[in-house]
Amino acid sequence: MKHEHPLFAWFYEAMNKPAEWLGAGGMNRMRSRLVSRLDGRVLEVGVGNGLNLSHYTEAAEIVGLEPDPHMLRRAVPRAEAAAARIFLLAADGEALPFGADTFDRVGACLVLCTVPDPERALSEMRRVLRPGLRRGCVGGVTLPPLARRVGPTGTVVAFEPDDWSVKALEASVAANGLENVRIRPVVVWSTATSVGFEQRKDSAAGAHGAVHSAARDTVCTTTLDDEWAGAAPNLVKIDVEGAEEQVLLGARRLLAEARPTIVCEVHLTRSGSPELPARVRALLEAAGYDVQALDPDRSPLHLLAIPR
Repeated sequence: MKHEHPLFAWFYEAMNKPAEWLGAGGMNRMRSRLVSRLDGRVLEVGVGNGLNLSHYTEAAEIVGLEPDPHMLRRAVPRAEAAAARIFLLAADGEALPFGADTFDRVGACLVLCTVPDPERALSEMRRVLRPGLRRGCVGGVTLPPLARRVGPTGTVVAFEPDDWSVKALEASVAANGLENVRIRPVVVWSTATSVGFEQRKDSAAGAHGAVHSAARDTVCTTTLDDEWAGAAPNLVKIDVEGAEEQVLLGARRLLAEARPTIVCEVHLTRSGSPELPARVRALLEAAGYDVQALDPDRSPLHLLAIPR
């Protein structure tokens, strides 16, 4: 399988800068919490461009795996500057080139959403991990930290119709021991119906399933108004590959009565409509929200909407 994505490797860091620092340290803080306390011999599966490497301490010896050579090259200077002793290796997480019981710690950060078979990758991670020790896993940017943020009395509901992504989410929930996450394999839309949906065909970074009128598969849809049954959410994060307007049209009652904070990623290129950001902003402002762009010069655009 081809694992080379030179363009993605080039703009990955710039694309993720807001996520690295947004909200009390954002992803940068989460990376530190995930790896800074690890010691012994550590395997990091999917080291990418090495954003975790500066957070390891001298108590750890790291083997970083990454199948994409373009990402791996960007990790080299970070490995050289890190406090820990770090070895980088081009290898696939679904077939780890190590014997059983090799590592004291095994981790993966923002990886399972790009792996064709996340269950196999987790099985490999368990195989090389010494008995009785720990593994850490983050699949997707927001699910595990949000689940921990709401605590045992709260619930995170993840709507995901794409088969590949559902498997990655389920594997992440299991690996992180999350008991307050519910995954709904449906499309969130403006009405409860069915739509054509193009399932993701490979594990390429940035590849996602999306609603498409010419798609061979059809999936059921729901609306946020129908899903909201009195238990008002505090936060709604929308990342739907160009269908943001449809989601908001199906959430009029939720916005009017529950008044959650909205974080909306607007996919201008995937929607094919240059007017989409303005329409999304207009819908939110008409519902009584103050809207600001978190990264106005980047695509996709991230909007933060706070009820007045």
